[in-house]
This record gives sequence, structure tokens and C-alpha cells, in this order.
Amino acid sequence: MTLSPTMMLDEVASYLSMTEREVLKLVRSGQLPATKQGESWRFLREEVDHWLEEQIP
Repeated sequence: MTLSPTMMLDEVASYLSMTEREVLKLVRSGQLPATKQGESWRFLREEVDHWLEEQIP
């Protein structure tokens, strides 16, 4: 099974073990890149993985 290159807000929250509110806080502060399409947020899996790698000391 191939993973989609894009993720929805709920998928990112689950992937990062965070709430949707916590993820949106990161987006609004500019720490986590995302694009708003209509009412939905879209995240590139590659960018989420990159952000996650940066969090590891």
C-alpha cells in the first residue's frame, strides 16, 4: 500500500500524537507548513516528516 503524499488535519494529529488544536497552533505560528483548501487543511507528508525530524535533539 502506498501512502498518500498529502494528509488531512486529523491524519496529521494522529500521526504526531497531538490534538487537532495543537497541530493548528503549530500551523498558525508558522512552525508546521500547511495549505488551506476551502475549509480543510492539507499537509505534505514530506514536510510533516521533515518537521518531525527537526524536533528530535
